[in-house]
Amino acid sequence: MLNEGNRAKRLVNGLGLLALSLAMQACGGGGSSADSSSAGYDLQAAMAQYYGSAKSWQMSGSVLVDGKPTPAQMTVSTQPGGAAASFPVTGKSYPFVQRTTTYRVAGQPTQTVVDRLYFDPATHTDVAMATDRGDSCSAVLVKRPLPNRALPGASGEGNSGVDYVNCMSGEMIEATYSERWELKQEGSRVLLCITDIRKSVANGSLSTGTHCLQVQSDNTLGAFGSLVTQEPHGGSDLRTQ
Repeated sequence: MLNEGNRAKRLVNGLGLLALSLAMQACGGGGSSADSSSAGYDLQAAMAQYYGSAKSWQMSGSVLVDGKPTPAQMTVSTQPGGAAASFPVTGKSYPFVQRTTTYRVAGQPTQTVVDRLYFDPATHTDVAMATDRGDSCSAVLVKRPLPNRALPGASGEGNSGVDYVNCMSGEMIEATYSERWELKQEGSRVLLCITDIRKSVANGSLSTGTHCLQVQSDNTLGAFGSLVTQEPHGGSDLRTQ
């Protein structure tokens, strides 16, 4: 099974791709059930807030350890990064948001990962993700934007991209991924959710994850977040309580 460092890395990647996916798609476009001419949720405004202000989400639930559900907690905090910085795989510079993720599993050491989400400020579009310690990098290759306005029930095809083996310049691709987005009602909350399917280049194994953030009636991001993953060596179910 995965060691805890790799497990934390994959969960953090999932959260990074959530932000990556939402941001990449928040510049307008089509979907299967959106109605941009009706009153709805302004997803562009929500993602502009993500990049422009500090936010924090706390989640708890369980992960599979040796096949057994084990209590776990995750705290994710973001802080605008200010000046542009270089994405190490390509050397191109972009503005970024810095994110700190702390991951705790009962009986295991606490894991903390700091990474950068690089974005295009003209479109509030995320372009890449890199951990500060250089062991994980991802990039979006095909952009499929979300609509400017969407009602609960809207859904459509999302972005696609690649994970690199590490963050060295010209590094090999470790996995490919494709996504599908949905704006859904869950009780009193409206959630913007991305489901991604990742395929290992080495052996073709598949991992899936569904990542959600709350969008409030004033188009700001709420305090609720969730992450549900399934992979060959385990999975997770974490959400704000």
